[in-house]
Amino acid sequence: MAWVDRAAADRWWPGEDPVGQRVRFGSEEAPWSTVVGVVGNITFDGPGESWPHYFQPHNPTARTHPFITLSSYLTVRTTPDAREIGASIRAVVREIDPGLALAGSYSMGEILDQAVARPRFVMTLLSVFAAVALVLGAIGIYGVMSFGVALRSEEIGIRRALGAGEGEVLGMVLKQGLGLAIVGLTLGLAGALAGTRVLEGFLHGVSPTDPLTFFLVGVGVVVVALAAVYLPARRASGVDPLDALRVE
Repeated sequence: MAWVDRAAADRWWPGEDPVGQRVRFGSEEAPWSTVVGVVGNITFDGPGESWPHYFQPHNPTARTHPFITLSSYLTVRTTPDAREIGASIRAVVREIDPGLALAGSYSMGEILDQAVARPRFVMTLLSVFAAVALVLGAIGIYGVMSFGVALRSEEIGIRRALGAGEGEVLGMVLKQGLGLAIVGLTLGLAGALAGTRVLEGFLHGVSPTDPLTFFLVGVGVVVVALAAVYLPARRASGVDPLDALRVE
């Protein structure tokens, strides 16, 4: 008899009841096993693993297939840390069978840290790059808007002389900067949607196209863009009409 996980059932018997089906591995001479149950998806190499798994009862006298190791794992549920009770577990195992060798003891937290170490490093690196890109984008928007305000100082002075208030000039510059930010945000979101498959293997518990994530990122980018535009806009709204007109 054997058990399969949900990924195996969906891949090998899509739309069918896997219970009662027969499977075998290794070679054509390997014995057939009847599927007697389906379990939840199991991962051995960390989040993102999606290939099927197949389980059989442990038989210490049976010869396994060449690609299957002969090692076994003992799982103990305990309140103290695994290292604190490691010596006690080793002593019990030696009493049962002195010939058994224990390779090591690890807590579930340590095993989980090892499993997610690579995805965590990649996502941390991507987060740093994203933060740097956001800062550079904010600096770029600030520089462009500052240069634009300097070029339009005469126009702004004329607007102020004709009665435009500080709030009107401030809103004009903010709208211009916001327009640039929205164009960049649209292109960025389109690129992010196109590259979701690249990140799919590094995500766990969240969809690559999670609407809330895209919404929060969009709001964050707009807020940073407005903060970068505000200083040039504030400077433009405070332009004295006479000083601006004397420039030329």
